Amino acid sequence: MKTHQEPFVLYKRDRKGYGSFYYYSINESSGLPSDVCRKEQRKSTGCGLKADATRFVLDRIRELEKRHNLTKKSLREYMDPYFVWTTCPHVARLLDEQKIINEQYVKARRSIMERYIFPDDLLCDKTITEIRRGDIVDFRRRLLDRSIGFRTVNVTVGIVKTIFKEALYREDIDRDPTAGVGNIKYKARERGIFTKAELRELFQETPGYWRDLKAYCAGFLMANTGVRTGELLALRWQAIEETNLHIEAAFKDWQQIGLPKWEKTRTIPISTDVLDVLEQLRDDSIRVAPDDFVFAYDDGKNFGRCWFRSTFVRALKAMEIPRVERSLSPHSLRHSLNSILLNEGCNIIKVQYFFGWSPITAPVLTPVHRGYTHIGVDDLRELIPVIQSIFS
Repeated sequence: MKTHQEPFVLYKRDRKGYGSFYYYSINESSGLPSDVCRKEQRKSTGCGLKADATRFVLDRIRELEKRHNLTKKSLREYMDPYFVWTTCPHVARLLDEQKIINEQYVKARRSIMERYIFPDDLLCDKTITEIRRGDIVDFRRRLLDRSIGFRTVNVTVGIVKTIFKEALYREDIDRDPTAGVGNIKYKARERGIFTKAELRELFQETPGYWRDLKAYCAGFLMANTGVRTGELLALRWQAIEETNLHIEAAFKDWQQIGLPKWEKTRTIPISTDVLDVLEQLRDDSIRVAPDDFVFAYDDGKNFGRCWFRSTFVRALKAMEIPRVERSLSPHSLRHSLNSILLNEGCNIIKVQYFFGWSPITAPVLTPVHRGYTHIGVDDLRELIPVIQSIFS
């Protein structure tokens, strides 16, 4: 008659000079495969008390069961909750650690997953424990064969890397098959900028080359202050105070508002030229309450990024500037102002504060110096005459 076998066996061993410890062996009656059980024989629990040793082995069995279940789950199934704001374990961990990540970034990564990763059956039909480094390299090759841009290929493979690194961090897998898989090297196209003469002509008349007064004002404000598109569209009338502009919010996507990039709010001076244009826009607008958006439809709903991009493209076309050939985008207005200020010899630290650069991406000062350096809005006013000279 076959006797009942316990899921595991505990036995005590004395170690000279260290005391007594419990060891364990896991049996097939635990429900684990025989090859897994063979690896879990005569191992130490590190516990001197039987109750502690029992808890240790039960936790170990649960961990092994979880890993065994992963061998039945395809990569597609494992990746399914990733880069969804409410279910992604990677996002949840970063938020718990007070790291910076926003919904726009997560949605963009999810869109890439659904477009380029999930449809690849050769990769996604395999279980997560089956995948080898060669599978990742082959997947990258298939992306390149589709004539996808190098940057998109790197971002797509980077998403797979992030998921496997998170799986390794959570100890769902014992090894990371993406380790050692590098990015495709390519020469990035440098963003184009405007000359001072082009900026002067682009804004010499109201609305001139621009669709209407709102479009002209948005472009003129960006060209004079270097605000990012998300910051521009999140501006409310209350952010304009005398000769200062408070940049305290930015659109992360078409409906989510958060802090500006790098979580850096700032107050910058604006010229009388900008104030005059804003005053014209206020007189021409229906909704001008302090909490109303500066750039909005008549019903108060904010304009989106497509609105400003389309007006920008239209203005450059009217001015006969080859936008695509010169890699010009709305962000080029920010790049242009930054380049002009530095070329005119303006203080780089004040330029950094004016644009809201991150100290990580623009390490002008050491961490110690940053702690001792305080730049106020009045210190930035010396930049205004240089900016005004561009457009006068």
